[in-house]
Amino acid sequence: MNLIPAGTLTTLKGSEQGFSSWYDHLYVNQQATTEATGKGGVYDFVVRLGYSDTQQARSEISDHLPVWAEFRIDVMDDD
Repeated sequence: MNLIPAGTLTTLKGSEQGFSSWYDHLYVNQQATTEATGKGGVYDFVVRLGYSDTQQARSEISDHLPVWAEFRIDVMDDD
């Protein structure tokens, strides 16, 4: 199961403004873990840090947005 919603753009365009591709994923085996809640996404540092230019954000931070997922800590650990 991919915890990043289908079609979520995770990269910044190389030569123009905006977001590009869905490259970054977080996969879990649902039969092997009980901690994953199924919630996940990207941290849009372009918006959160107030960039008005995605090319500046790309040059100063990264061309990939960080991906995140939520895991429960109130269940038995399966490792």
